[in-house]
Amino acid sequence: MRLPSALIVCVASLVFAAALHAVGWFQPAEFPDTRSYIEAAAKANPWGEQRHPLYGWVLIAVDSWGLGRAAVPALQFGFHVVAAMVLAVGVRLAGRDRMAAVALGLAAVLGQAVVIWGRGLIPESLAVSLLASALGLTLAATKGALFWPAATAAALATAFAILLRPIMLPAIVLLPALYLVLCAMQQQGWRVVRAGAFTVFLVLPLLLQASLRQQAVGDFHIVSFGGFASIGMSAQILTPDLLPRLPENVRPLAEEVLASKQKAIDAQAAMPLFRSSTGERSFRATAIDGFDALARNFDEIVNGEIVKLQRPGESWVAFNARLGALTPAVLRAAPERHLFWMAGATSRLAGRVFVYNAAFMLALFAFACVALWNLMRTGKALGGAAGGSWSLLVLVAVVWVAATSALSVVAAFPALRYTDTGGLLLTALPLYGLMLALSRPAR
Repeated sequence: MRLPSALIVCVASLVFAAALHAVGWFQPAEFPDTRSYIEAAAKANPWGEQRHPLYGWVLIAVDSWGLGRAAVPALQFGFHVVAAMVLAVGVRLAGRDRMAAVALGLAAVLGQAVVIWGRGLIPESLAVSLLASALGLTLAATKGALFWPAATAAALATAFAILLRPIMLPAIVLLPALYLVLCAMQQQGWRVVRAGAFTVFLVLPLLLQASLRQQAVGDFHIVSFGGFASIGMSAQILTPDLLPRLPENVRPLAEEVLASKQKAIDAQAAMPLFRSSTGERSFRATAIDGFDALARNFDEIVNGEIVKLQRPGESWVAFNARLGALTPAVLRAAPERHLFWMAGATSRLAGRVFVYNAAFMLALFAFACVALWNLMRTGKALGGAAGGSWSLLVLVAVVWVAATSALSVVAAFPALRYTDTGGLLLTALPLYGLMLALSRPAR
């Protein structure tokens, strides 16, 4: 009897949950950010806060239902399992084999985004579950008769994921692109009209949210955080020689930011730029050869010093807008430094989504061992013909990494929570290879 792929994923997830329970994993963990989400949700007008209130409302709802915060890790793990099953069903509806469906579903549950962040009282876990569900629904939408309900559900799931973690914003472009490519791969032609409709579905909820905030606090964004989030990058790109190239309206703030950065360096909370071979301080040398130093500086400069630049009586919305005006000015003044930043950030991201990804490395090691054994016995690593779903899994993994991590490279830095999320579905690739090798033994 061949069990459905979603059922296999569900059973394996329950076994994994039992293992997590045995080591006491299902205890809620507070992070430094937790309080800010709850405080935003508790405000009479939450739209002017630095955090979107949605996750705070979720925690308040859990409390009001009598479940208490202790139930949050189990609830969040349950959402992960549902998302993994949706992914598995989506792969099957997209016409791919059962092993690929199981591999992608298991990858969504076994990764560090679940193990490290799944019990935290922060929105990472729920956002990952929602976006993974949206990805599965996008796969399901390629089955013509399911397009409209699947695309609508995917759009809603994506919107909520972005409200929880705005860094997932690239998904509104990448999911329709994935749908378009998959339809072409399935010989359905280029479904441009449906891909366009899907994009509209994805954008509309976010436009509604931005409109609500525009009416409430005069800010047409989904949350007032982009300026503050990106200032850690622009502050480190900024050096005194760039000041004359900046517009006069942002120059005073740039001088304050430079002074704040220097204060962090003088206190040895942040590191200065590395010296190049000529002995001069060089942003290029630091970004390319030692990006981790810039990553460590990020929070120290922003949360340690720049946050103090908020003026008395200045709203958070106004402060964020002021910081947000400086970043593009700095990038226009030194576009080559932004390229160096992205190069260093990409290197950090690549290393962490692969090498620091425990589930990926374990699955890869197991696959390599079994493939080598098959190769020595029969001359064929997989013991037979390769599976037909490699292209789908690679495409899904690339879209996932880009949707969850691209903005961290472009406008911030790949922090651990972003790289753990970005590497989540990459594990499906060695898992699929392992299943192929084990299921087709040499004869």
